[in-house]
Amino acid sequence: MKSRAAMLHPAIRRDSSLARRISRSLLGWLNNVATGRHTFRPFTHGFLHIGGARTALFNWLYTRKRGGKIRLRIEDTDRERSTEAAISAILDGLKWLGLDWDDEVVYQFSRAARHREVAEELLARGAAYRCYASAKELEEMRETAKAKGARRAMTGAGATALRARRPRAFRQ
Repeated sequence: MKSRAAMLHPAIRRDSSLARRISRSLLGWLNNVATGRHTFRPFTHGFLHIGGARTALFNWLYTRKRGGKIRLRIEDTDRERSTEAAISAILDGLKWLGLDWDDEVVYQFSRAARHREVAEELLARGAAYRCYASAKELEEMRETAKAKGARRAMTGAGATALRARRPRAFRQ
């Protein structure tokens, strides 16, 4: 039997990190299809738009037809751009469309302590490293990469770690 990565398009196989991300994403999606669970995850730094409404509607129809459960998780971790008005507009928009969900709404930021705990565990195991680049340095890296037409903006230790397939960075 072929590996999951071998079944992907050759252009994707060349970037093994992309192949792994796609494989994990597909496995997660297949698990949700098998169990009949779907989670709609709108971002709250904007209001519900037509693409988000379409995704919510398709997932809702598919899952309800199969007797599954719908979960709603509000992606409110960007505290600067996430607003109560946007959250209310998303919830109102979904209700206006007649879309309901089965469990309580999960607010992603409420799980921030657990996320930090997992990040600390990864750091302790050596499966991650801290990024010490400042916001200004990161922005300069992005600008440089954009000017060169490069996909990745990281330079220095971060880029070296990615090329060596070492663990990912955590920024604070």
